[in-house]
Amino acid sequence: MLPTFRCALTLVLVSSVALAAPAPAPPSPPVDLAALRADVDELKRALADEGSRAERTRDLERRVADLSAAVDRLASARAGDPEVRNAVDNLRSDLAELRRRADAAAATPPPAPAPATTLNAGYDHGLFLAGGPARLTINGSLQARWVGIASGNADGLPDAGIGGYSTFDLHHAAFALTLDIDRWLTGRLKLDLGSNYYPGAPFADGGSGFQLDAYIDVRPLAWLTLRAGRFTLPIGRQRLTSNTVLADPERNVATLAFTPRRDTGAEILLTPLDGLISFEAALTNGENGGAGASTGDNLNIDFRYTGRLVVSPLGLVPLVEGDPDGAAPARFSVGLAGSYDLVPTDWPRAPSTPSVKPLDNVAVWNAALELAGTWGPLALQAEYFYRKEDHGTASPPQGATDVSSYHGVYAQAEATLVPRWLLLALHYDYVEPHALGGAANPPTIPTVRADLIDQNASLPLSLWEVGGALIGLYGSHDLKLQLAYAFRRSSYALIDVNSHIGQLQLVMSF
Repeated sequence: MLPTFRCALTLVLVSSVALAAPAPAPPSPPVDLAALRADVDELKRALADEGSRAERTRDLERRVADLSAAVDRLASARAGDPEVRNAVDNLRSDLAELRRRADAAAATPPPAPAPATTLNAGYDHGLFLAGGPARLTINGSLQARWVGIASGNADGLPDAGIGGYSTFDLHHAAFALTLDIDRWLTGRLKLDLGSNYYPGAPFADGGSGFQLDAYIDVRPLAWLTLRAGRFTLPIGRQRLTSNTVLADPERNVATLAFTPRRDTGAEILLTPLDGLISFEAALTNGENGGAGASTGDNLNIDFRYTGRLVVSPLGLVPLVEGDPDGAAPARFSVGLAGSYDLVPTDWPRAPSTPSVKPLDNVAVWNAALELAGTWGPLALQAEYFYRKEDHGTASPPQGATDVSSYHGVYAQAEATLVPRWLLLALHYDYVEPHALGGAANPPTIPTVRADLIDQNASLPLSLWEVGGALIGLYGSHDLKLQLAYAFRRSSYALIDVNSHIGQLQLVMSF
């Protein structure tokens, strides 16, 4: 009985232990090292795909976790195999890098798509239309003027036809298009259909009433501009100042007499040190005026050379006469400009030798010294002009010398009386008028030239002028009313003539 009982107990115990022991886990599926490597490489390619990075971040994180578990199983199963252990280490290094990149992908927002090019329009110192790198600006101005002149003999002699008159004219009517591309290319076209009327200043280089600017600027560097086309020549500060920001309705008589308006050619502009130094040099067609040019007797095929250097030690002094805000910084500028040209003369044929051609191509030298400054509500501009005409070895008619010299000067000051509402301007001018090519003044009272009869004009030996203007503003120079008065004395060989000139001008610009 006892052996049998012991055998049964042993069987029961063995059975109980067997039943209590956990069932063995099913064998893990074999891990293929090559398949793991292929999965890791595919995961690298997925992370490198910028287009799908953001939307596949969660899937990439899950795949990184699955691959890490598979590598761990492979390492446990074949830990004794050196080659497998080395491959596992490499896989773990790649997985660590992939996990870092997946985390970075989750934290970095996807790049914003490039905005489509759209057109924008608005007003910013003119109407503009912008799209991409291009910007087109449209500007315009209108200056309507009344002028009244009363002249009389200052020496008590008969007036010799001197009198007074008044007139209305459309002084300027300008329209301009400016195209800018990425700050390195600018094209400008400006038309001015204003009148060709200069009160009592027939010696001015008025040209035709129609004025045209048409040029292209290329800026390869921030301080270098190359210009080609038709533009205002770089001589005379007030000549370079826009019509709409002048304090007086008209440029002073010295500027009109000694500075040309526009010419066609090429120009280079250097503005180093943020424009504290400005240098301009132009090569253009030159003069082609005078009576001879119209009759075909004279031919001007010579270039005109013009240059201007301006230094502004404390900062740029803008080309504006008077600060509407009355808070201009303390600044000043000093400049020097000059030009050389061979000009066809306007001398007529000598009555005694009508077959002799008049002197051609008078050498004309011009120089200008300028000064400008601002300080709070005050502003100042002044220029001195010198002109020398060399007639060469030929004997000029009408008793003129071989070399003639002319001088001119002006000084002008503005004060802001009421910021953004009222300005006051005062000026003094002196000028020795001259005719194109240097025709000498006759020794008697000059008769009115046929082409200037409508201006009741004549050519004095010299004149000086003092005057002022009261300028009512509406915030800026864009809308203003100018009321100006000037007293002018013109000196002829035998008499002096006093003139009183009044002007009222409305300026509207955008």
